[in-house]
Amino acid sequence: MSTTNQDGVPQGAIYAAAIRSAIGRVPIWLLTTLMLLLLALPSGLLTEQVYGSAVGNRYEAGSLLSKLHMDFRADHSAELGALAAQLGKLSTLLAAFSILLGIFTAGGWLRVFLERTEGRSVRRFLSGGAHHFWRFLRLAVIVLLLLSAAYWIAFEEPWERLLEFWMQLPSADLEALDSELDAQRLALFQAGIHQFMVAMIMTWAIFTRARMSMFDSKSSVWAGFASLFTMLRHPIRTLRPMLAILILEGLIILAAGSIHSWLESGLTAEAGWQSVALIFTCSAGVLVLLEILHAARYSAAVFVTRSIVPPLSRPDPWKHSIGAPGGPQYPIVEGDEYDVSL
Repeated sequence: MSTTNQDGVPQGAIYAAAIRSAIGRVPIWLLTTLMLLLLALPSGLLTEQVYGSAVGNRYEAGSLLSKLHMDFRADHSAELGALAAQLGKLSTLLAAFSILLGIFTAGGWLRVFLERTEGRSVRRFLSGGAHHFWRFLRLAVIVLLLLSAAYWIAFEEPWERLLEFWMQLPSADLEALDSELDAQRLALFQAGIHQFMVAMIMTWAIFTRARMSMFDSKSSVWAGFASLFTMLRHPIRTLRPMLAILILEGLIILAAGSIHSWLESGLTAEAGWQSVALIFTCSAGVLVLLEILHAARYSAAVFVTRSIVPPLSRPDPWKHSIGAPGGPQYPIVEGDEYDVSL
């Protein structure tokens, strides 16, 4: 029998309720998607400028449509090398902006999902992002340290020690194995361990942000330990909606990749701007869906945290006061006496 949380949502359908909640915030996910598209604009403009200058009218129309042949790469190796270096520097800067944007939007989404009010959602989103930014930034530093530790465990000394104990290999070089199939399986197992740790860290970070926002906590360490304890105590309730959203996200990416490949295969030298606009629309639509699922993760974290963690008991500041309902309240000072005459 499926139980429901305090929001009236069945435990097994939290992911569906979270997705519906995210879909209903149309102005916000349109705004966040536009921000992501703007982040991709500098790299796109730089690439278009370099390739447009290199191609010009020196090649047969359509000869470079499907792939760049060796003659093109040889003729413009200097320009392509300079472009790669510029894109590398620009990508580092844009990645930093992307992380900061993700921190800001996390606070915005959580305020929108936690406040059960309607209207002015964009204003509440922006105020929530600003309110939680610095405390979520401190949490992001912890997340980066944990991701570095996960990489070290999966690809460096602990993995080498495991191979020495398990496979009796003198080093972590999989080429020393006699069977290529065993080497491929070990590489797949290694990648799976790393991806699992990354997924757990990112899920933990989502629940930690939800707890910090729900209780307006400034301590990312305290909230992190509390969220970890909650995940260990309730693994099914915390991980089930996140896994369902992850599976749906994977299906969308696979379907989008197939559609995108089919659209690109139909491009010819005679194709006009309509074909390019169709490909862009498809890509932007996928980005919208992924942003909705990103918001749904925070909505699911709010649903789950509300159903597991009891609210803090705060003292009522107006408990010892007198005044008409809805009007001014006057605190009762010890020693005061009030008489009521009828």
